[in-house]
Amino acid sequence: MSAHYHYVEDDQGDLVELVTFCGDWCHRCWCDENDAIYGGWNGCHELEFQDSCAQCGRVIPGVELDVDQDQHVRCDRCGIGVDAVDGWTDGTLVFCGGLYGNGCDARHLASLVVAL
Repeated sequence: MSAHYHYVEDDQGDLVELVTFCGDWCHRCWCDENDAIYGGWNGCHELEFQDSCAQCGRVIPGVELDVDQDQHVRCDRCGIGVDAVDGWTDGTLVFCGGLYGNGCDARHLASLVVAL
């Protein structure tokens, strides 16, 4: 999964903060709520280690594991980070929910009903 960035610059145009988001929608909402200028789509950035979305708090998985950081689980269907408040597990597989995820939990449960 990739991240979106918002660059915060000082008066000289130097980068002073890099704000990370799970998607463009969260980036736009954050800009609206913080009176920041939305500078356009700035996504598809690969994270080395996991980070949290500045708007919704969702975990954005990185490509490496950080042994000093609590690692969140990834959805077995789409790979998005899954936390305890939004997701479902059948004891073996983990799926993201529809609140902040892609709704893989509902798709998996529907596939089980069809299989019966």
